[in-house]
Amino acid sequence: MRLFLNPNAGYSTAHQKWQRISDSVEERLDRSIEVETASSEEECVEHVKEAIRAGETGFLAGGGDGTVNLLLNTIMNEAPDPGEITLGAIGLGTSNDFHKPFSGEAMIRGIPLRIDFVNARPVDVIRMECRNGSSKPVTRYCLCNASIGITAEANSLYSSRPLLIRALKRFSVNAAITAVALKTLFTYNNLPVLITGDDRWSEACKATNLGIIKNPHFAGNFRYDTPVAPDDGRFVVNLSHDLSLIQRIQLLIRLQRGRFLGSPNTRSEEATRLTVSAKETFAVEMDGELEFTRSAEFTLLPKAIRCCQ
Repeated sequence: MRLFLNPNAGYSTAHQKWQRISDSVEERLDRSIEVETASSEEECVEHVKEAIRAGETGFLAGGGDGTVNLLLNTIMNEAPDPGEITLGAIGLGTSNDFHKPFSGEAMIRGIPLRIDFVNARPVDVIRMECRNGSSKPVTRYCLCNASIGITAEANSLYSSRPLLIRALKRFSVNAAITAVALKTLFTYNNLPVLITGDDRWSEACKATNLGIIKNPHFAGNFRYDTPVAPDDGRFVVNLSHDLSLIQRIQLLIRLQRGRFLGSPNTRSEEATRLTVSAKETFAVEMDGELEFTRSAEFTLLPKAIRCCQ
């Protein structure tokens, strides 16, 4: 089995973490692991393409959510039948939302694992189609969640890694995430959007945050309380709109406690297709990866790939 290792994950600690647990992982899998270390995203993509062409059907992502997302997108774009592929992961990143909620049985030395290929099951995938700033068509996929608004803007700031955020990351990932959230809370302007779900409901509002979720966990300790499962054939749309600064802070506190439903100026809906449009360019975040557009369409692809437990 091949592990596609991103050495830059976890603030460049991924390789060191892997070395600490590699023997234990091979023992648990009862097989040896060949490590493919890529110096860039482009190199990793080429390694995954090569494996697909060679007929491999089991893939291990060694890194954070971005590494899982990179493998997912390459598989969805390149595999003749992504449903025949099984994707597993070793959480060597920072937030590791793909692995949440964490389970003690799926951990080795504090590192979360999804490597049970025997009991892997088909899961849904969210597809997003848009046009970026140069009007180029873009298609992206994610397994956990997508967001527009304050979460996406915070992710953009987090990814840009200004000096303070870098320093906080070394001390505590959750501290860095909280600092980014607080800064974005004070500077973000609610985004006027038109949202339409399944051609049966729509809302024109000034969006504070819009979450399109298959996993209620996102960005460190934040989580929703809206029920959703990886394979239930729908995604949940969690909208908060027209929130004042005080209301944003209150919602932030509630989300740290896993409470969203019933919050002021919020709406939660189920959908399999969603369109979001605005007059100005906005950020779309998908499992930590960003695109910028004025219109995006999200579609649920039921049981499109297999994932390890």
